[in-house]
Amino acid sequence: LCNLQEGTTNKVHGIIKKHWASEKETTMYMAKKAIDIALNDANIEMQDIDCVINAGCLVPQIIPSTASLLLSDYQVSGKDCFDIDCTCISFLKALEIAVYM
Repeated sequence: LCNLQEGTTNKVHGIIKKHWASEKETTMYMAKKAIDIALNDANIEMQDIDCVINAGCLVPQIIPSTASLLLSDYQVSGKDCFDIDCTCISFLKALEIAVYM
């Protein structure tokens, strides 16, 4: 795919296995799966969440935010939500902002 010799990513980056998403496994699909797992693990409902922060740079559309689209999937309204797009460090920036909140 990237014109690299077999084994290059393992040798340079230590990556042993690559996973490729199917066409149905969009960022929204994977975000919702992650939210479902987190809610289940915490034994809470989406209504118990104060704010949804989506951290990532691959968005299905610019407006409205991906966070608000996720909330609408859960049929929850009146909650704070926003996106953080800092490319590769989006998660770290979102975590930092959440800690300050």
